[in-house]
Amino acid sequence: MNVKRQCAVAFAAIAISAIACTSGCATKSEAKNEARDEKTSPGNPKVVFEPNSSVLPEPGAPSATNTPAPRDPFKQPRVTIKLPATTLGVAVRQIGETAKPSLVLMNGVENKAIAARSFRNESLDKVAASFAEETILKVQRCPNYVFLYPPGYESLEAVSVSGKLGPTFDIGIQGMAFGSGLRLYTVFSWISLALNVSIVADDAIADARCGELVLGNVPLPDALEAILKSARVVKYSVESTGEYVFVFTQENTSAPSQLLNEDALSEAQKAFLEKRINVFLPHQPEEGQTVEMALGPKTLGDILPSLSKQLSITVVAEKGLEGLPVNPAVFRGVRVKTALDLMIRQWLEPNYGYQLVQDRIVIRKR
Repeated sequence: MNVKRQCAVAFAAIAISAIACTSGCATKSEAKNEARDEKTSPGNPKVVFEPNSSVLPEPGAPSATNTPAPRDPFKQPRVTIKLPATTLGVAVRQIGETAKPSLVLMNGVENKAIAARSFRNESLDKVAASFAEETILKVQRCPNYVFLYPPGYESLEAVSVSGKLGPTFDIGIQGMAFGSGLRLYTVFSWISLALNVSIVADDAIADARCGELVLGNVPLPDALEAILKSARVVKYSVESTGEYVFVFTQENTSAPSQLLNEDALSEAQKAFLEKRINVFLPHQPEEGQTVEMALGPKTLGDILPSLSKQLSITVVAEKGLEGLPVNPAVFRGVRVKTALDLMIRQWLEPNYGYQLVQDRIVIRKR
């Protein structure tokens, strides 16, 4: 491995880890090659995969483990910490481990050097201003977080998810941290697993890398907004139903349904596609195993055996499609149909779909 990567895992009140990773100064190509075979997993060995431990949620019904989104802006905690001379990313991570504020960096500024300093019962606004002054960054103060970014990226201030998610996602995140350099497909997979929801992005959005960030008790829409800003995602659309959130580029014209032979289905086949399931891509963990999340995509051919097992039906691909990349994703309590739709809609070209034929599902070109 060309670049050392250290991962520290801190558990939040939502009972899943938030991941903090440092990537050094890896180039995009180095990091992409490096991530192919790496995995991240919660540091608590008690967090294991138990497929039958909970009832799948109905559309529009939040998980019983989730808390309602806070109605008032997050009250930022005061910061007391002594920081050595370090980088901005490390400083944000250390503050997150102690004060639990909501502080977000744009990806690319985490390696800016800062001098040693101490804060004693200081407001987050003043902490952010101190960092911004030394590193020549701008500060956006949002109701639930503070965002630092360099001049020239003012368009990120307009990124908003407000009003774009349905009532299913009116829930709060009780503490979360992600390290700079993580692909958004990894970030969204961990959030989906933690909150018992389904959040996925198409290839163009999912391949972006988030910045160093820590978030306190904030609404999920604000968390998604902060993550998109940190990853420098400006052009995007959001589709939200009672089952899922799909974030996609405006050039992605794929239809919500990728089913190619709906008119030819029997009532039994239609009922099968309505069955509710959990799906882990690229592979479902074995029962009793610690949950891990792949850091890179696998090929469609690689994931078909696991997908077949999770859907309880043989899934095959048309010849020539086995090499299509499938990003890591977690779908919680979705219909079989929805899981297939979302997996295929990750691909930017609207040239693919699936058929349910007798005892199997065939993924094919249109």
